[in-house]
Amino acid sequence: MSAPPNVSFIDNPERLQAFCEELGTPPWIALDTEFLRERTYFPKFCLLQIATKDRVACIDPLACPDLSALDPLFDHPEVVKVFHSGRQDLEVLYRARGGRLPNPVFDTQIAAPYVGLADQIGYAALAAELVGAQLEKGHTRTDWSARPLSEAQLQYAVEDVLYLGQIFLSLAARLAQLGRREWVDEETAKLINPALYDPDPQDAWLRIGGSGQLAERDGRLLQSLAAWRERLARTQDCPRSWIAKDETLMEIARQRPKDMAALKRAKGLDERCAKRFGDALLSIVHAATDVAPVSRAPKARPVPETPTQEALLDVFTALLRLKGAECSLNPALIASRRELREFIATPEGSPLLQGWRGALAGQELLAILRGTKSLRIVEGVLRVTDIACA
Repeated sequence: MSAPPNVSFIDNPERLQAFCEELGTPPWIALDTEFLRERTYFPKFCLLQIATKDRVACIDPLACPDLSALDPLFDHPEVVKVFHSGRQDLEVLYRARGGRLPNPVFDTQIAAPYVGLADQIGYAALAAELVGAQLEKGHTRTDWSARPLSEAQLQYAVEDVLYLGQIFLSLAARLAQLGRREWVDEETAKLINPALYDPDPQDAWLRIGGSGQLAERDGRLLQSLAAWRERLARTQDCPRSWIAKDETLMEIARQRPKDMAALKRAKGLDERCAKRFGDALLSIVHAATDVAPVSRAPKARPVPETPTQEALLDVFTALLRLKGAECSLNPALIASRRELREFIATPEGSPLLQGWRGALAGQELLAILRGTKSLRIVEGVLRVTDIACA
């Protein structure tokens, strides 16, 4: 297959092995993947792009399903694996590598707001901002499983990693200057938690909209229904909605149909689904009385704050706004209003007390809650001070 100039297209194991040997141990590699998921449960891996300072390669996993030649790079602790918005790419690699994730990783989208750039900034916008590159995004819905890939497809794929290394180096330099590289490493490390990519089917019901508002009895049934659907979707490698839609499972959990006629009246349940899965769904409903309690309680309806809690929420929000202004940081990166509300109600175990967040703001907020620190105006500026100094 032809490829754009200065780019390797690798579609056999021998060329992949030679490419890896030629790369040696670079300080970083930029990575991106192309995949399809419209008709499957698991992403169908169609292309892997890798770039270093002076090399770019597009690797065909359909022709080279065994990517173990890349293991020394993916696993080397001194080679930073650079992604942009890399969660889905990491899921693809997790599947392709038999449940192993590259490490360490750096995500440019996560890093950008820590140097004052927009939150959730796209790759094209980041490339324009930091390296002056103008990218075309004309193949976002292309069929990456089709072969041969066109020159335009390959050029698009190449551009997705071509500037990623330069972006990484620019962000890394700014983070070092600000003393925030460890902050970003702490956040990015969350992406290499295997639980993100292999969730427990028993928790699938929690991702269904409105599940937290169900009564406990109905929640137990929804948990069983969603876990059954999750396991079946994995086994058949098909989208969950092809088995049953979320709204259908919610309706069944609420109505608890006793027979096929009642089941067929469930919202969103078509004739095909009823014919294929009706007996299984009814069996789950009939067995629901024997189901153990849910592994996690449904999200409770928000409890109105006391006047003191409401005031604290406003004060803490203002304090985080001041903290953010002092270090040119979006205060939402420290904590959202919801996280602050949860912190005020139950500070123990809060993410706001962990890592850089705890050092920057969380410990001071906890001290205010415990009465060992207070707020006062010092030379026109709101400060957190020890009680003895108040």
